[in-house]
Amino acid sequence: MRRFSALLAGAAGVALGLLAAGSAPVWANERRGPLGPDEDGTKPALVKIAGEGLMESHAFQFLMELSDDVGARVTGSPEERKAEEWGVAKMKSIGLENVHTEKYQIWRGWKRGTAEAELLSPMRHKLHVDAMGWTGSTPASGVEGEIVSVNLFDIDNEIKNVARLKGKIALMVMKGQPRASFTQLFLRFGDYLRAAGQAGVLAVIGGQAGVKSAGMNLTHTGILGFDADFPLPVVSMTAEDQSQLERYLDRGMTPRARFNVQNSFTGGPVESANVIGEIRGREKPEQVLVVGGHLDSWDLAQGATDNGSGTASVLGAADSIMRSGQRPRRTIRFVLFTGEEQGLDGSFAYVKQHRDEMGNHLGNLVLEA
Repeated sequence: MRRFSALLAGAAGVALGLLAAGSAPVWANERRGPLGPDEDGTKPALVKIAGEGLMESHAFQFLMELSDDVGARVTGSPEERKAEEWGVAKMKSIGLENVHTEKYQIWRGWKRGTAEAELLSPMRHKLHVDAMGWTGSTPASGVEGEIVSVNLFDIDNEIKNVARLKGKIALMVMKGQPRASFTQLFLRFGDYLRAAGQAGVLAVIGGQAGVKSAGMNLTHTGILGFDADFPLPVVSMTAEDQSQLERYLDRGMTPRARFNVQNSFTGGPVESANVIGEIRGREKPEQVLVVGGHLDSWDLAQGATDNGSGTASVLGAADSIMRSGQRPRRTIRFVLFTGEEQGLDGSFAYVKQHRDEMGNHLGNLVLEA
């Protein structure tokens, strides 16, 4: 119930903010700030929108449809295409104008397969893993090898000495003091993965560069750089399983494990698209405020939080404004971006495709989980 109330309140708040932002600010000569809704005449319109957004919101319905009927939607996949079609249909049903998709391309596609792992010694049990996005596979028969730690905080030396891990499985850890910011280390992690693949490393554990997954029995997925892919299998492991391996290594033991990871890449480029609809301004329609959220998601769940809730709030705000009968002075353009999880690809594509009208963009409001 709390999440439901928060979603409705969020959609209503966005709607109110958008109508205000889509209206021209009224400045008083004797004051430094803009006039409030009681003074500039916008309060009746805002009250109507607030009522629609709080009492008759369809935002939660939008979220259920996207999560249950579309589900996970990795950029460039058939499921993401279904999400685009759903977004177009929702915008048209709301009554937005100029509803369309704007196509662009990502460098290549990727599809998750299976990921299995088993600890063989010093004891035997199943390890819980999932592949990171846009990473590769083991041979079909899997791989078996010793697990050796790789210190992210000493990543430059690890890259220099990567040959020591030929035929072994790398476990990313963080020991000592970092020599650079985490962002810089994460970028170097990509360099390590490339070097490791060339050196014959069998697989890498710790897809977040050594940061453990949230919770005790959850894995994490994500891409390992902007528009980046790696032929080496890279997995996220549950926090407890990863910690157990670290404890063995800290005690001077050498655990051994078997991995079988099967993913597939699609030769690029691969098509994707942003979904766009508008409420045209009544006075200066050429001036645009963008409000959006990303429609794509990862594939281990339904994408309800990241970023189905943002998508539902964007559509809920548009729906509330339309049903209120109010129209802003300037155009509000609603954009459901794709490619966010791969490096803000949809956002970059939007800027490129609309570069000639960027001078008329007043600002943007993007909702992210």
